[in-house]
Amino acid sequence: MTNVVIAGITPASMHLLRFALSQPTIEVVGIVTRQPGDELTYGFVNDSAASQFRGTAAIEDEKLVLAGRHGRGGLRHDLIPVYAELAEALAAARSVDCVVLAGAWEETGDLDVPKVVRLGSIADPVVDAVARVADALGRIGPVAHTFTATIGEANEGATQREQLVAARGVRAGDAVRPGQLAGGLSLDVIGAVPGRALVTSVFLVLGAQTDEESVLRRLRAAGRGALADCVRQDPGPMGSADVVGSPVAVLDLSTLRVDDARIAFALFVDPLAARTRLACAAVTG
Repeated sequence: MTNVVIAGITPASMHLLRFALSQPTIEVVGIVTRQPGDELTYGFVNDSAASQFRGTAAIEDEKLVLAGRHGRGGLRHDLIPVYAELAEALAAARSVDCVVLAGAWEETGDLDVPKVVRLGSIADPVVDAVARVADALGRIGPVAHTFTATIGEANEGATQREQLVAARGVRAGDAVRPGQLAGGLSLDVIGAVPGRALVTSVFLVLGAQTDEESVLRRLRAAGRGALADCVRQDPGPMGSADVVGSPVAVLDLSTLRVDDARIAFALFVDPLAARTRLACAAVTG
């Protein structure tokens, strides 16, 4: 069991708190915030569908009181102490194994705890998902280049047609954010990246010719392994019945196009949920 103190109230930290309730290896023993209690409770309950929490949240006697049903589990009743200062939390809470810093608290200096996780330093989930796919396809041949074009809710008026256009490889948006993949591969994100679900067109060029069946085999293997925590055969975002993915990253295989060494497909990522998964891995890893 990893005892965790969360400092700072942001959408990411609240999502992490909700998600941690379903993790048997994580116990939140304190929350640090100077915000009013109603902001804390609102931040926990709002958008809780992402973490499947159904219940109430209230501040009583400087504790966050949670009562309700979480996911497939039974009824829960949690009492999490709330502190105004991080030093107070570290002194009062039982043995703290990790401190998660969010928002302004990320500027905090060195702490005398075994592990510190700054949510702002968590890997870009789009980069992470593309890197996992590139790693899987790299077993066919060396990946010479990758390029991604992203459309998200931050692009005003992004319609289903525009998403379909993006899936076919047409650039959208007017801002380019450079990124870096393992091995020096390039990554360009077109358009503003939102906090929630977005569609990404991924293009890879391999150093060797391949065929669609080989690519499908590798992508399905990635879906069963590192890319996702489950493999689904459900209708996908593009209407396909052939989908590989998890609740945070879905690869719609109906969009796959293979031309000699050139590969293109659509990847759907929920950045907030994906960052939460990566943060939990950093907390317990």
